[in-house]
Amino acid sequence: MREMTDEIARIMVDVFGVPPGRVGAATAFTELEADSLTLAELTLLLEQRYGVPVADGDLRPEHTVSDVAALLRDKGAAGGR
Repeated sequence: MREMTDEIARIMVDVFGVPPGRVGAATAFTELEADSLTLAELTLLLEQRYGVPVADGDLRPEHTVSDVAALLRDKGAAGGR
């Protein structure tokens, strides 16, 4: 799961421009000032990356990067492609 958590953090850095030192496993999206559009885009990226469906509303601002990794794992994601 650590690998998945690291990948999600990398997406936040690479795609959304979050400074690398600002995002980690325990970082909530509210701390990153992620709005609903950011979460919708992240949802699509995660579906493509992990091949599992992520419904609108599954990702919420109060979720941490670890929460999202656990959600993906619960939906059957095994790791990045």
